[in-house]
Amino acid sequence: MTQHSLFCSAMVVLLLGVIYTPRSLAQAPAPDAPCPKLPGNPASWTDQEHWAWSAICGGHNADLLGKYGGSPSPADSQHWPAQRDLSQRFLETILTNDAYRSRIPLRGIFIVGARFPDEFNLAHVKLDRDLWLLSSQFNALNLVGADFSGHLDFKGSSVTKRVNMDSLHADALSMEGVHFPDLWLATAKIANLIRLNDSVVAGQIQMMNMEVGNDVQMLNSSLNEVILRSVKIGGTLTIAGPKHRGGPPCVTQGAPRSGSPLSVNLTQATIGTLNLGGVCYGPVNAADNWGTGASLILTNASVRTLQDGLCRDNESECADVTWPDHLELNGFNVQQLQGFDDGKETDMADRPASWWIHWLNKQANYSPLPYESIAASLSNLGHKDTATDILYAGKTRELLEATPSWTDKVRLYLLRLLIGFGYRIYYAFWWALALVIAGALVLRLSGEGKRLNMPYGIAYSIDMALPIIHLREAHYEIDLNGYARYYFYFHKTMGFVLASFLIAGLAGLTK
Repeated sequence: MTQHSLFCSAMVVLLLGVIYTPRSLAQAPAPDAPCPKLPGNPASWTDQEHWAWSAICGGHNADLLGKYGGSPSPADSQHWPAQRDLSQRFLETILTNDAYRSRIPLRGIFIVGARFPDEFNLAHVKLDRDLWLLSSQFNALNLVGADFSGHLDFKGSSVTKRVNMDSLHADALSMEGVHFPDLWLATAKIANLIRLNDSVVAGQIQMMNMEVGNDVQMLNSSLNEVILRSVKIGGTLTIAGPKHRGGPPCVTQGAPRSGSPLSVNLTQATIGTLNLGGVCYGPVNAADNWGTGASLILTNASVRTLQDGLCRDNESECADVTWPDHLELNGFNVQQLQGFDDGKETDMADRPASWWIHWLNKQANYSPLPYESIAASLSNLGHKDTATDILYAGKTRELLEATPSWTDKVRLYLLRLLIGFGYRIYYAFWWALALVIAGALVLRLSGEGKRLNMPYGIAYSIDMALPIIHLREAHYEIDLNGYARYYFYFHKTMGFVLASFLIAGLAGLTK
């Protein structure tokens, strides 16, 4: 091929490349291109919207509070200057129109001190940037099905009517210092964490079937009803009421309680660590924390590690159980018990059996699984005696509450009396000793011992009481007279019963 032919071929390829360059690439703005003006008639947009878009596109905060003044608190939004209003159309334009969305810098959108008089509706909107809407006032929030690959932050903001974030997807969600009438986050998927700290939510928080990769924090907030049914939280779920101790790190006070007791529903939840309290917070059910009459539902919940609030001075305050009065533990499973605060609080595993038994008895209806789960965790941590006492208490409660028939009650009563349900096998020794002594006394008082040349009758009583022991074959040929004969019918029967229960207890069949 000649040089002329090669030149012509190269020119054809270059020309075709120019003609068929994708339109999106051909129209991509240069990095230093000026920000596009808001579409349509400039007069259809307010001055603050022109300014806010210019600030966002230029990589700056759209700080309407700093620009136009007024109170920093959304509670005073009715007195804010009109220049702090942004419209729904403004947000839709910059978030859904590619000509504007493509000009949002990597840092994302930062809007401070805005008032949104219309419904803030970003349902099913997708944004691969952070969206920060700080210290702002909203009439209503609709983020149903929205997808933010970055951080969504409403710090210091307030909503008048409703907050719906059903099926929201985001990397992280921060709602610190907010005032919401309610909060709907059902089926949401948050890759990293959720913060709902120093806030007030007057109504229900619905988080059913929510998935969070790491932590969920609800600290220092005034909450009423939190529904976390079937959630999956990979890290720590922390719920703790207002800070109550002065000095670092407990400097600030949280939001005051609304007066209603807190209700938390964790039915079928799967959680890495459940932390209810800490060094800066009061006991779980303190009046200024969860509120008197609070409830916690842990039905069929699975928790890898359990932590709770204050239990100080070794055991002095642990006996006064401060968990909610209404506690549901059917099917609750916990694998580990853990201390925290660098040893400033007493490790939960060190608490006496009486504390755990009182705690487990807060469950209204008896279920053996919570007793078995807590006992297993304590046993694994080396507290075997405490674990045994808890299991014994569980069987005692079963005897008192959960037996369906009188035959089961009789069986359980005998198990408790003779071998302590298999957890106190030494009971059998005392019963055997009592039988032997009783038999010897009967022989002596009836005169049968003297008649048969058994002045003490201890050996005979042992032979009759313990079927697995044969001291003298002649003992089994003796024929007693009078009431001694009938007593030893009972004596031998009780010996067989005691031996049977003892063998069953040693084999673990009674637990």
